[in-house]
Amino acid sequence: MSAPVRAANLPLGVFPASRGKQTTARLAELFPAVRPCVDALDAALTNAGPVIHPPLVLLNAARSTAGASTSTPREPHRASAVLIDVVDAERVLMRNGWGYPAPHYELATYYDEARAAEGLYGAGARAKLLASGLWSEILTFEHRYVTEDVAFGLTLFESAGRAPASRPRESRVLLVFRALLGHRLSGRGRALEDLGLGDFSRREIRGFLEQGWESPMWAKVVR
Repeated sequence: MSAPVRAANLPLGVFPASRGKQTTARLAELFPAVRPCVDALDAALTNAGPVIHPPLVLLNAARSTAGASTSTPREPHRASAVLIDVVDAERVLMRNGWGYPAPHYELATYYDEARAAEGLYGAGARAKLLASGLWSEILTFEHRYVTEDVAFGLTLFESAGRAPASRPRESRVLLVFRALLGHRLSGRGRALEDLGLGDFSRREIRGFLEQGWESPMWAKVVR
């Protein structure tokens, strides 16, 4: 099965970021769509999957447990659009909090053809995706939208968004999935805690991502 849409802008983060220029130049020869990011976390926080798919699953949960199709090709995300927008807005705020610059590849660029060139998939992406019928696939809690985008992607977003004075909305989304799946998700998967970075400040983590194995944090993280 061929992909109906391919990335027009492909964010690339290199670890360590100090080697980013030479690595990006080499990979751009193979993948001309690559766009350099500040570091690996910057690239990870551009991922659209954890923004789109968890709300889609949640707001079709009754149909998911029955193994029914989640949507029609004409109207993907109709019921979940508000929650998707909320999660995406929080993702952008989170990126700003970490000091990552634009482009943030907001999901609005997918729906607004006038801004499509700013997004991950470029002009005409939505029409191609709708025409493919991909949104009519059968969706269960064993689908990759849950096993990948929730268990790995959303857990990273949630951990990166946590701060002493706030609790990101992703935390609440994960709590609902915990109830549906029957096991804990927060702090696991690709969460910063599970990667050995949970006890460090944002500044320390950014420094670690820049310096890699030359960082004084290296021994603490990989122990």
